[in-house]
Amino acid sequence: QNSFAETMKSNLWAEFDILSGLPGMDRRFAAATVEYKRQLSGFQCTVDIKGLLEKQPYCHCGYSLKLGSEIESLPIALNDTIKEGLSSFRRAIVKNGDEVVGEIEKLAATANDQEVTAASRELAEAIRSGKDLPKFSDLQLKILVEVLGGSSTQAVPAGASPKGHSKVARPEKAEGSAAEELVSDQILLNV
Repeated sequence: QNSFAETMKSNLWAEFDILSGLPGMDRRFAAATVEYKRQLSGFQCTVDIKGLLEKQPYCHCGYSLKLGSEIESLPIALNDTIKEGLSSFRRAIVKNGDEVVGEIEKLAATANDQEVTAASRELAEAIRSGKDLPKFSDLQLKILVEVLGGSSTQAVPAGASPKGHSKVARPEKAEGSAAEELVSDQILLNV
């Protein structure tokens, strides 16, 4: 259970959770993590086991000694799924690099904030390189959410083009533009 709690508090999970709703993320990874989390949550037991076992030969939480080794492997499987999902997403972004970079560059060109512009250009260059993408910064995650339309809940197959799904902010020259809002709050929580 400690491993499960640590995974749920990790930056790896936070990044996966943010990116899992974007086009290019294979929905099977998100579905698998939901199932692993459901199973693991079912085994979180807070009952006084000694007192309960005096009254009945089983616990309410669903834990079974027969499932002990299987349950122990669930946090590892969850962590592996998160890593595989992020890797798959990065490959999809690189595969659709021209379109994604184009949208990122549009955002950079209209941003009134140097941090957004710099992070956008750095992200675009990393994608354009065609190499494995490094871990995204908080600001780069926000940029990806912005250009890929993170509020979209429709299923898009892995490797699908983000074309037609992009919601690039067209910041006005007035204060409070979407590009300026990108730097106003952090996505990842360092817990």
